[in-house]
Amino acid sequence: MKKGLAEKISARKKDIFLYLALLVLMLLFCRASVMKTIHPFGFAFAFSLILLQKNAFFITLFYFLGSNLITLSLEGLIINVVSCSFMLLLFLFFKIIKKPITLVPTFIFAMLSQAGYVYFHISSVSEIFVSVAMIVVAIMFIYVCTQTLSAIFMRGFFSRFTLDESVCGAIFLVALFSGLYDLSIYSFSFTDGIVVLLLLVLSRIINRSQIVYLSALVGFGMAFASANAISIAVFVSFGVLASAFSNQNKFFAPILILCLHALFGLFFNVFAAYSYISLLPVLLAAIIYLCLPSKFFRFVKGYCYNYEGSLANEFLLSGKNDVLKRKLEKTSELFKNMQVAYRNLSVGEFDKSEAARALASDLMLRFCKGCLKCDECGENIKSAIEQLYSFALEKGKVSLIDANNLITTTCVSLGALIEEVNQSAKEYFEFEKAVKTQNTGKMLLSEQLGSTGDILKEMVEAFNRGESVNEKFSKELLDEFTLCQIVASEVLVLESESGVERVIAIVRSTDALSSKLSSCVKSVLKLDFSVALRQMTRLAGWSVVCFVPSPKYQVQIGFSGRAEGENKISGDTYSFQKLPNGRVLVALADGMGHGKRANQISTTALNLIESFYKSGFSSQMIISSVNKLLLPSANDSFACLDACIIDTMLGTADFVKIGASVSVIKSESTAKLVEAENLPLGIVQSLEAREQKLILKDQDVVVLASDGVVDSFASPEEFLNYVNNERVINVQMLADSILEEALSRANPHDDDMSVITIKLSAVQR
Repeated sequence: MKKGLAEKISARKKDIFLYLALLVLMLLFCRASVMKTIHPFGFAFAFSLILLQKNAFFITLFYFLGSNLITLSLEGLIINVVSCSFMLLLFLFFKIIKKPITLVPTFIFAMLSQAGYVYFHISSVSEIFVSVAMIVVAIMFIYVCTQTLSAIFMRGFFSRFTLDESVCGAIFLVALFSGLYDLSIYSFSFTDGIVVLLLLVLSRIINRSQIVYLSALVGFGMAFASANAISIAVFVSFGVLASAFSNQNKFFAPILILCLHALFGLFFNVFAAYSYISLLPVLLAAIIYLCLPSKFFRFVKGYCYNYEGSLANEFLLSGKNDVLKRKLEKTSELFKNMQVAYRNLSVGEFDKSEAARALASDLMLRFCKGCLKCDECGENIKSAIEQLYSFALEKGKVSLIDANNLITTTCVSLGALIEEVNQSAKEYFEFEKAVKTQNTGKMLLSEQLGSTGDILKEMVEAFNRGESVNEKFSKELLDEFTLCQIVASEVLVLESESGVERVIAIVRSTDALSSKLSSCVKSVLKLDFSVALRQMTRLAGWSVVCFVPSPKYQVQIGFSGRAEGENKISGDTYSFQKLPNGRVLVALADGMGHGKRANQISTTALNLIESFYKSGFSSQMIISSVNKLLLPSANDSFACLDACIIDTMLGTADFVKIGASVSVIKSESTAKLVEAENLPLGIVQSLEAREQKLILKDQDVVVLASDGVVDSFASPEEFLNYVNNERVINVQMLADSILEEALSRANPHDDDMSVITIKLSAVQR
């Protein structure tokens, strides 16, 4: 209750300030004139406010007070009463018919309101001409005020305006500044003080070109009121000085304007009457400006359209850094998975003939050196011992039966020799195991260093490709926001080779949640976009809104699986992952064999593939790197991969099949096979991943199945026909139905079975 009361008090205060401001403007417009003879701006301003649904009684009272303060006479009183009467009649007429006031009736009532003025000014041709000119200018000014004030009331004073609103705003300011002309007491010109203070304050808030533009409007206003163009040069000079030194020392601009004002008055006789008193209002304006704290300028600047730098570019640069950071993090996770693969899948080779010769030489040095018949044995006995070692390395152990006749007839310590051969062979096997692991590690490290170089290269290329800004769309969208009464300061439409990727808009925080934002983007770009991000900026009152193309399709996924026989652990593993840019990865990995080992192989392969795809690498890079990790294993570390990457923006599916069974795309009444001839991962050194890109339609279903399911049917075509004839719409029920059919055909089943079903559905908007 207290909160509601506080909101009402705040709203009431805003209304009071608004009508006080309107009263001040009304007084100025009642003073405004063209060449001191035509005064159309006061009553035109009043009619425009009534047209914009402001309180007609207050507006009429303001006009009556303002016009009578300017020209107080019996004739003027009668003219003002007639004008005010038609203002109230306009309001009451539309109040009675319960419809909003429109522009054309406002024009008509405005012309009729000048009946009193025309009555008193038809005595001569010149007066008739002035009367007609005043009415025409007033009608035009009603339109000008309506365009300007509606934009300000809807979007705020510092918002961005359309070209039409900007032109009307310029005319509005020219008329307003003409009302400031000759506002003075003796030689003390309030006009000069107000204008100089305004230019100095705004020089710290808006940019330099706008200051010069504003000073020119002030000059034109004074020129129209005085019929003297010299005012334009004077006030533009003040504007140039204020803008030129806005970023310099705070004292420079006011001091230079004081000097220039004195120069114009004392040496160029620009002013009609000039004295030291004439300099006081400019001096007072300079003192007020210098006393204003920096906090005041920062506060006002936070609500302005203008600001230094570019919030959109800051957000874009920050976004690029975030993308790079995420990629590096994902790559770090990838290398962690590679480390696990190094540890679990390392093997190697060794030359056993070389080992037999080395072991024989070592044995003769150690064992035969102390024998009395060592000199009699010769080179022949060495060949016999090498042969004995060859048997030991092949069989694991030798006996007297394996000994050469030369050894049995010559060696006096044959039993000890056989035992020594077996012992050194055992030691060799342990050594071979260590050496094999070391050699494999070196080979694997070499392979992965090359792959890592390729990965980093692809990252750099992807980062360099980047996005470009479409200037045409950016400007059109900025104008569209303005027309929809949304205050936007910056818009960037970012596109790549595939089309528009993102739209970044800096909008007023109160507009950040508006439902009009997405409709404006769609209106300009002719595509559906959704909001991906909303966040505050470093400047108070402004937010950044990021749009991305809305997915045209949504994906539903079903899975059903069964391990082989009595196994509780299946060698098949699967993954469903959302990827960047509206893509979805659905993958099925089938490890060779059954049980825990097969599950470890398929899980290792699938984890690596997920990490690579999340990092944004190409399918060829992914398959090549994962294949090299699995390649050196001696424990049949093979894995079949069946991956489908669905683009929900385009409705396409990329199939990557490495040693996998056929897949099926099922439409309403037809179905087709997707197949590829590749060896599984981890068999051959060079493995090429061929992506098959296919276009899907609404309600299409993709079926991925492991070879345990497909092989239970007599042929791939029979599997295709079964899927095509299934009329189950629910994807989970379809997966269960296919698995049940496969189990009934392969009884008992001797392989792991897995089925993934994916349905593509158009998003309803």
